[in-house]
Amino acid sequence: MKHWLIALLISSLCSVVLAAPLKHTEQLEVGDLKLTVGFTEWPLQAERSLDMTFNPEGGIAGKTVMARFIKPDGTPSFDAQPLPRFPRDRTVWGFDSQAFPAQGKWRLELSIDNQKATLLLNVLERPAGPPGNLITALALIPILAVFVLAIRAWLRVRPLRQLESRRW
Repeated sequence: MKHWLIALLISSLCSVVLAAPLKHTEQLEVGDLKLTVGFTEWPLQAERSLDMTFNPEGGIAGKTVMARFIKPDGTPSFDAQPLPRFPRDRTVWGFDSQAFPAQGKWRLELSIDNQKATLLLNVLERPAGPPGNLITALALIPILAVFVLAIRAWLRVRPLRQLESRRW
């Protein structure tokens, strides 16, 4: 029994330690309720994964929240859906590994117990990555290594050049 208690304690401590720290928070008023929206990456960039947490004043117990993102062109990215609890901190709502596919001015529409609020998010362009030629060269290294090993093995064995290989 003690071992299960120790394992439970260690796993809960690991989840707290492994939670990504918030780099930026925004305060949002949803009716008479204050909501803290936290971001693990700031400024927001397109195609860059981040975690978002939503922590209402007084906790999440007994409250329901619906959320949806509106793209820069005005279309919703998905229908309004209930926010799940954040996987690494079950005391708040949140998105784990959320990424915005395009740059522009996004809107986050929240509804907590039928009180609505909107948060404007300015998503910058996608961060520049390494050049394509470098990626191709790095991807070819394992293939070239296998090719070199195959040639080396072929030269060491040299079938049909030795007399024993021609005899039955």
